[in-house]
Amino acid sequence: MEIGQKQCFSILTIITCFFILSILLSGCATRQQPFTSPVFRESIERSTMVPTTIPFDIETQPSAGFRVLFIENGATQTSLEGNQWSEINIRGTRDHYRFDQAGVYEWQAMIFHGDDLHAEQKVTISVQPTPWALFLWLAADNNLSDPPFHLDRNNMTELKQAGSDVGVLVMWDRQEDQGRDQLLLLSHDRDWVPLQTFDHNVNSGDIRFFEACFEEYLSFETARKAVIFWNHGSGWIIAPNQPRAIAQDRPTGWWINIPDLAQSLTTSLEKHNAVRLDILGMDACYMGAVEVAYELVGVTDYLILSSTTEPTDGWDYLFLEGIDQSNDPAFFGTVLIDAYFSKRSTDYHGDMSLAMIRTACLQRLTEGFDQISRAILDANSNERATFRDVLNQTPFLQPNNHAFGVDAGILSQILLSHIPLEHAVRTCVEEMVEAMEAVVVYGRTRYAGAIVDAPAGISVFLPHQGFASRWINQYRQYQFAQETLWDEMIVQFYGEDSQD
Repeated sequence: MEIGQKQCFSILTIITCFFILSILLSGCATRQQPFTSPVFRESIERSTMVPTTIPFDIETQPSAGFRVLFIENGATQTSLEGNQWSEINIRGTRDHYRFDQAGVYEWQAMIFHGDDLHAEQKVTISVQPTPWALFLWLAADNNLSDPPFHLDRNNMTELKQAGSDVGVLVMWDRQEDQGRDQLLLLSHDRDWVPLQTFDHNVNSGDIRFFEACFEEYLSFETARKAVIFWNHGSGWIIAPNQPRAIAQDRPTGWWINIPDLAQSLTTSLEKHNAVRLDILGMDACYMGAVEVAYELVGVTDYLILSSTTEPTDGWDYLFLEGIDQSNDPAFFGTVLIDAYFSKRSTDYHGDMSLAMIRTACLQRLTEGFDQISRAILDANSNERATFRDVLNQTPFLQPNNHAFGVDAGILSQILLSHIPLEHAVRTCVEEMVEAMEAVVVYGRTRYAGAIVDAPAGISVFLPHQGFASRWINQYRQYQFAQETLWDEMIVQFYGEDSQD
């Protein structure tokens, strides 16, 4: 019995010693293992506007404790302030850098392990202007972001699928209990990177706040520029004592009206030597009015607008997957409109319309409305009564609010079907139809469940009945009313003092 105990003790001692020795040898092996030092690529190609991390060539995880200090030239760190240190992981530096201007930049990467300089390398970064730069004014501080819909979040998810040739900047104003408002850039690896996070609830209906964010967008050198407003819309209407047209901010009750927007865009573009936008779109109801479009002639080559209501989901931003550097604005608009109708029209059975408008041709269309107005006003009293009866056959886009107007294309077709061939008004209408065909580069329209083949997708104010004088006073703030006799014709036919 005593001998057996001694044998057990000896065996246990041997096992314990072997275990301790294994630990010591393992520790020695760990201490002797060399550091896995990242080696940065000597040449990198990137785009302006798209925040990027700086990659390196090896595929193994660098040892813990590595940091990089960039002696940088030509970029801005987007998340670290007052600190040039950046941690590195398997993808490269953890912090994002953004480039505002194209060019070739040489950086010096000093790689530290702890406090010791472990390696040093020059990095050349070739930066090209991003082919497409999209600025989305996501004014979601209203019922559009109410649960359970969270329409703004859905569109933010869609935007992350944008192709690599599209830079995306979003001003996201959401409800206070849903997170802090942020100005965000979509990074090279398709993550949202904050340029600014606001401590206060911002007012997306304030034209001055828009202008400050828009100028941040214009600071990026880009090949093509597209700006989209996401929100409710009310066309040309200006409510008493407050701005109104688009970008409702529910806490303040503010909106952005179109004349203010046109002036703000003009001022900012001139300040940054950017002559015009390529595309200005409004993902909102009832913004496809000729009064709205003509106000914005001076700031953009193309407008993408809806003259009707929109489904609650709005546009389908997955269309950005198909946009690349070879695409011109007309292609951009066509893909956008087709994606919108393909996805949203299936479950939405109301009226839908989305048109891409060439602003260079809007002057001709405006002159067409002026000529029709003159010809009708020059007609005798009997003819005027006939014309008013014909005009009144044009259906309203919004039966509950006549200020949203009628479709100009349908109006033209109704006039042509009732006016004699030899009448002067008919010639004017035919010329206006030709102008409509030139203005609407591409569009799709569905009224009362039927697709409209004729040129359509632009509305015009035509009340069909008496209206308060304040309406016409608001209407006359727009360039369209100031340069045509359309408002005079409306007063003659439908004003408070008009006679049957």
